[in-house]
Amino acid sequence: MAPFACACQLGTSDIHIGFHVSSTASSVDAASGVADDAHEASPVGDCTLLGPQGPVGYAVGDVGRLDGVHILTAKHSGKCAEARGCDSDQAEAEQSTCDVSRCQMWQSLEVADGWFAINNTKTGGCLDVGNGSMIDGGTIQAWACHARANQQWRAVCAGDDSWRIINRNSTLLLRVVGSNDGDIAQQWSDVGSDSERWTITSQPDAYAPLLATAEESGQMWSRTLQAPAAGWQDPAFDDGAWVQSLAPFGTRHEYPWAPRTDWSTTDIWLRRELTLAAVPASLDVRIFHNGPAEVYVNGNIAYEGASSVGYRVAPANEAATASLVVGTNTVAVHCRQNADQSYGPFIDVGLGRFVWR
Repeated sequence: MAPFACACQLGTSDIHIGFHVSSTASSVDAASGVADDAHEASPVGDCTLLGPQGPVGYAVGDVGRLDGVHILTAKHSGKCAEARGCDSDQAEAEQSTCDVSRCQMWQSLEVADGWFAINNTKTGGCLDVGNGSMIDGGTIQAWACHARANQQWRAVCAGDDSWRIINRNSTLLLRVVGSNDGDIAQQWSDVGSDSERWTITSQPDAYAPLLATAEESGQMWSRTLQAPAAGWQDPAFDDGAWVQSLAPFGTRHEYPWAPRTDWSTTDIWLRRELTLAAVPASLDVRIFHNGPAEVYVNGNIAYEGASSVGYRVAPANEAATASLVVGTNTVAVHCRQNADQSYGPFIDVGLGRFVWR
C-alpha cells in the first residue's frame, strides 16, 4: 500500500506532531529477531514506512521504526487486524474486512531499542501473546497492557513492501491462517508464507494532543481523595484546597506506565485547565483508567467507561465538544478502583483530535 503524508486540521491551523524518527534501521537475524545495526534506511527501499518527516525506506532484513497509528493488513487475505468485538481490552486479535475503523487502528510506543508495545486505539488493549506462549499456535490477543516481552514487537522488512512482525519473547511471527472475517491471529515459526507478512500503513500525526497525557512527562492536576461538594466538575467550582500532584495516579507499576503520584484509596477526583487558541472541529479523550471513570469538559460529560487497562482514544460527547471556548476550559475527572482490585488503580487523561486521512 502506498505511503502518504497527512496533517490534522485544528480550526484554521495545521497540527504536526513531533515524533522522533531514526535515520537508520537495524538489520535482524531471520530466526531470532535480534538486531545487529548493520544497515542504514534509504529514502527508497524494499519496504517503506511513513515517519514524521515523510516516507522512510528499508532494505530486506531491516527493522522498521513504528511512529504513531497503524493499520496492519494481512498480505495473503487483504484483511485488517482488529480486536474481536472491539468492546473489551481483553479480546482475541482477528482479521476482518478493512473498514478504517478505530478498532483496526493500533498505536505504537517504543519500550526498548526497536521493540514496540502496540495497543488498540478503540479498546486500549495491547497486542499480546497469550500466557507468554513460546510455541507455534500461541493465541494473539489485545490484552491488558504491561509491556513485558510477550507484548513487545518489531517489524522486519520482508520485501515487496511487506513486514514480518516478530514477538520478542517467543521470536515467532504474527500470522493469520485463512482468508475469512473472524480468522484469529496466532504466532508461528517463519515458514515464508504470505500469511506471516503484513502491510503497515502509518500516520504519525493521526492523534494530535491538545491537553497532554503523562506518557512522556508528568502533568500537573489538582486532586482530592475526599468526596467534593456538588458541582465539583463545573468551571466555577473552587478547587483551591485541592492538592497539586503529577499524573499518572495509582499503584499499578507496569513499565512504562508507572504512576508519578500514589493513589490507593477508593476514589480520586481531578481538575485541570485547558487553554485553546482556537476551537477544534472535534474532540477526543485519550485515557488509561484501571477502574470506572468519568471525564467532564466545562461541566459536560465527555467520556465514561468501566476500564481500559491501556490508552484508548474515544470521541468526546457532543455536548462537551460544543462547550469548548477560546481561552480557558475546565477538565474534571473522577475515577474509582476496580471492584476486584485487579492490577491496582491507575488513571491518566488527555484530550486531543484523532483524524485518519
